[in-house]
Amino acid sequence: MFDRLSKDWASLPNFQRTRGVLRITSPSPPSLSISKASDRYSRAPGLAATARDSAKTSKEGAARAVRNAWSHILFPVKTDATKAGKAFELEHLALSAKDKGAIPAGVYEKARADGVVLEKLGPDTLWLKLRPLWAEDRPYISISEIADWFASYVYLPKVRDRVVLETSIRDAIGKFDAVFGYAERFDAEKAAYEGLIYAKTAPLYLSPHGLLVRADVAQQTSITTSTIQTGDTGGGPATPTTTSSGATILTPSAQTPAKPHRFYGSVEIDMSRPVKAFDTILNSVVMELQRSRGAKVKLILEIEAEAPSGFNDADVGVVRDNTKQLKFTPGSTGFSD
Repeated sequence: MFDRLSKDWASLPNFQRTRGVLRITSPSPPSLSISKASDRYSRAPGLAATARDSAKTSKEGAARAVRNAWSHILFPVKTDATKAGKAFELEHLALSAKDKGAIPAGVYEKARADGVVLEKLGPDTLWLKLRPLWAEDRPYISISEIADWFASYVYLPKVRDRVVLETSIRDAIGKFDAVFGYAERFDAEKAAYEGLIYAKTAPLYLSPHGLLVRADVAQQTSITTSTIQTGDTGGGPATPTTTSSGATILTPSAQTPAKPHRFYGSVEIDMSRPVKAFDTILNSVVMELQRSRGAKVKLILEIEAEAPSGFNDADVGVVRDNTKQLKFTPGSTGFSD
């Protein structure tokens, strides 16, 4: 073939011999092959569907392989046993392949089940961890700073989120022997705490600028603020004093007004949610009364029920037996017409 081409192209004017041979002998361009493949899939839709299913299966298989291969959870810890000069040590948990779901969810559930991550932090534990970090010369500290400590220091408990931390803070503030109080903020210009409470139920939502105030400062400020708000300092002149935080308060220097010695009250319980209603009464009234030193609180539950068509004999028998077991007062307990 090449001999024949050699004779023919010699008679053609301006013929580029090398390029012409290459054009004659070259195979079909790649685009032609791709086009033919596309035509083949378009003529056979089943092949395209099969290819897509195969790709999907391969992708899912790869994801399962990665999930099954992920078996190590590493987290930093620092305890009394950690060598001096060593920032922390790495502990290990094994994540089994049978744990289903996404990797982050599996890691969290394993860490929670093994007690590495806490969903509840007791108020006593909170203070045990805060006490060595809270400098003695600081009368208050921001809750945001405490949250940063728990997120940064490996020797502090690992809590799920800030909600867990704030719940622990609220529980600590509401204790009878609270080790710190709570304030919305500190006004530097007035040298006064705003929204200060101590040994009382904390608000449901703590302020983003909320502060924890040392117990001695919170007690002194709360007592003085309460006296000033009554508008009666016993008739004597008020003496200005300064707390360790630098806040100036007025301390009565003479007699104090007479205090009430008895409280009584009654309330109807919402029967649609009796447990919640009673719990609210306990927290909002009873616990507040018990904060006064030596206070004794007595609760008497009074029940009154009426049935227009009368109570069934079986129900009457059950109620009578239960009231005896619960030691209801016999003289004030029973059924009547």
